[in-house]
Amino acid sequence: MLAQAFQHLKDEGRVLRRSPLSFVVSVLLVTSVFGGCIYWFVDHLYASALRGQLAQIQAQEATIKDISEERDHANRDNEKLRRDVAAFQAVHDDKSFPLKKRALILSSQLKEYAARLIDATNKNDPVKRNEINNEWENRFQHRVNLVLSQLDEYGQHSEKLESSVNYVGIYSPQAAELISLYSSEIARMANNLADTP
Repeated sequence: MLAQAFQHLKDEGRVLRRSPLSFVVSVLLVTSVFGGCIYWFVDHLYASALRGQLAQIQAQEATIKDISEERDHANRDNEKLRRDVAAFQAVHDDKSFPLKKRALILSSQLKEYAARLIDATNKNDPVKRNEINNEWENRFQHRVNLVLSQLDEYGQHSEKLESSVNYVGIYSPQAAELISLYSSEIARMANNLADTP
């Protein structure tokens, strides 16, 4: 078969020798058409796959960008919260006295409060007495209960306070005596504590 092809070219060679330009143009034309067909086939075959991969890459880049922005935003928020916590911790450290110190401060404040309550009672001034009662509710009542509870956790307990509170109310005429008792008993229990709590 190969021999026949060579024989055919040899027989037709005379024709090719007479018009070499048309042969070259024909070969170039056929080669161009064949190359164009191959390019079109490859382009359409792989173009859709390449477009899909390109779209996937772009989607991943957008996701990475969004995640980076969220991470940066979260880092900024986290840093702000760290600063806030540090500030709150500093304020808390300033306010967190040992129990003994807080109890002694409360005791001295109660002693002053009892003196003002006695003064308002002696002057028979109902407006001043009402203000002082409101001060008890707003300033002292919660603190006294909290300190007594914390002192009790450290083993300090007052039978005098328990029995007096049951018989004398804070709004009774003997309230000043009860406040004085609170003051002295809190001071006594606080002084029984070691310096650490």
